[in-house]
Amino acid sequence: MKHCLLLLAVVAALVVGAPAFAQSVWLDTNGDGLNSLMTPFLPDGVTPTPDDNLTPGTMNVDIWFDTDSNGDGSAATCDTGSEPLSMNSFGVSLAATGTGSVTFNTWDNNIASFTNNLSGTVGVGSGGDPGLAAASNEAYIGNGSGTYSSPGLYKIGTVNVTVIGNEVLNVMTSVSVGLGSYTGFGTECFGLDFLNTYTLGVDFFDVFGTEPTTDVTKNTTWGKIKDLYNGQ
Repeated sequence: MKHCLLLLAVVAALVVGAPAFAQSVWLDTNGDGLNSLMTPFLPDGVTPTPDDNLTPGTMNVDIWFDTDSNGDGSAATCDTGSEPLSMNSFGVSLAATGTGSVTFNTWDNNIASFTNNLSGTVGVGSGGDPGLAAASNEAYIGNGSGTYSSPGLYKIGTVNVTVIGNEVLNVMTSVSVGLGSYTGFGTECFGLDFLNTYTLGVDFFDVFGTEPTTDVTKNTTWGKIKDLYNGQ
């Protein structure tokens, strides 16, 4: 009976409590191209292992964008017209929370055609990287080009961080560092703000940051949902 009630709670949470899984951004700390918080939306048998955590020390965090796919594999389309969900720029706002600290060291852009960067941004990062603006536990990353890349799945790059203590890295709509920080991508689609930009919190809502390194989430609703899908 308890399992039945939990299953009903899972279904209700997925149907009512979550937005449609559309364009998305996620962080990957183990190099498998996925995020462990995405498990309920992945095909059967596909489970990111291990969980995507921050661990003390220096590590790389890959950032992924999917511009034109829904979580069920169906195609996502422009919300204001018939233009393609191409990409000619991106911005990512990151913020760490927890009992320690995160220092953002360098940014390695993975899209060769995106050569413009944040060289004009106040507070360019601690590593002097022109694509990275960082201060305290926040960072803004951005690159762009005058040329559109085709709609699809992109590993946009890798940020190198130094982690102290138990921290979680989240994708935010904006942060306090960087000029006009946001999370989203430039596209041929006008978007709801008519800026040729698909923006987190306006045009899409699905983001997946890192998981806590402790077992505290196992006692939360989300932890139980994740364990149910993992068969634990």
